[in-house]
Amino acid sequence: MVHRVRAALFRVWGRVPKPVRRRIVRLVAPSFTVGANCVITDDEDRVLLVRHSYRADWGLPGGLIGRHEEPVDAAVRETREEIGLEVEFIEGSAVTINTDFQQIDFVFRARPVVGSIPSARSAEILEVAWFRRDALPDLQREAGVALRSVLGEGG
Repeated sequence: MVHRVRAALFRVWGRVPKPVRRRIVRLVAPSFTVGANCVITDDEDRVLLVRHSYRADWGLPGGLIGRHEEPVDAAVRETREEIGLEVEFIEGSAVTINTDFQQIDFVFRARPVVGSIPSARSAEILEVAWFRRDALPDLQREAGVALRSVLGEGG
């Protein structure tokens, strides 16, 4: 009986115009913020980290993806805006999901383009520094997750 009722409800749902279905789903489904970050390493296998003005611990360059923006484009844009660094992507990327904070991050592994030097270019960035993987500072939770996701256990 329950199966037949559910099947009938799905048939009714299928007749609802697609734009209306989308609006209903957006109203009742949880919404997530979606960001793009870069794990940038150099030839010495150091990791580039940033200290944001609004966070205590170190994190990754990156930020929210704009409407209709591709994640990879957002990662390039945010890295350029925050630290003035041009990057090229290398093998190793991940998607991390934090259900507690309803956050999804696309994490891209990158290296600096030759001749591009990082520096704090945005009011939100206090400091930019390279760290050996065995000597990382205190990290924002999502930065630690991202590092482990693309570089392996331990960052």
